[in-house]
Amino acid sequence: VGTETVPVSDHESIEVTVRIPGNKPSDSNNTPAKKSAGESCTSDDECTNDACGRPMAGTDNLVCCPLGRNTLYAFYDYCTGMPGGTLCWSDAMCASGNCSGNWGGLRKGRCS
Repeated sequence: VGTETVPVSDHESIEVTVRIPGNKPSDSNNTPAKKSAGESCTSDDECTNDACGRPMAGTDNLVCCPLGRNTLYAFYDYCTGMPGGTLCWSDAMCASGNCSGNWGGLRKGRCS
């Protein structure tokens, strides 16, 4: 957050507050700074990438998704692009596009 003086005419100028998105300090309105990928969150709007979700099946922990995307499964948000070996519910969660052994979403599988 910074302040700049901007001329509006030959004889007048105004001060404006400049905030770079993703900065850690809160802004002048005491709005909390957005969180980076991997940081704990409770909603999409808390994250710089606008994607908050569970990093794998079987957890209730929420993080700002590393790839900036999430998918809805059974009314819960899950991060997409999960690496091989990660517990998953659906193919859409996996980087490979395959959640092996999930019986079509009836049980947890693993990203292949």
